[in-house]
Amino acid sequence: MRAVGMTLFNDGNLDRGQGHLIDAITVFTDEDDRWWAARTRRNLAELRLAQRRPAEARELLEDALRVFERDRKPLLRGADAARLRRGARRDGQGAARRG
Repeated sequence: MRAVGMTLFNDGNLDRGQGHLIDAITVFTDEDDRWWAARTRRNLAELRLAQRRPAEARELLEDALRVFERDRKPLLRGADAARLRRGARRDGQGAARRG
């Protein structure tokens, strides 16, 4: 559901993408998968910004951040984190340089 929602969002179909993201949040919450529910809330926040609904986006982001901070799990996992590390090494600009 989340992947379909993000694909629709990236293709500009905000209404259909929104439905899939909301459904995915419900499923992750029902399964007590806080990390994926929070990550999907972050995705929904991006969609809300595209809809020019910043207050709702902020609320979703704050909810997600609380989960990430409480569980002390990184926002990026696996392949996402690896891509970020490779990109930082490739461009020669680590986090310290970016400031």
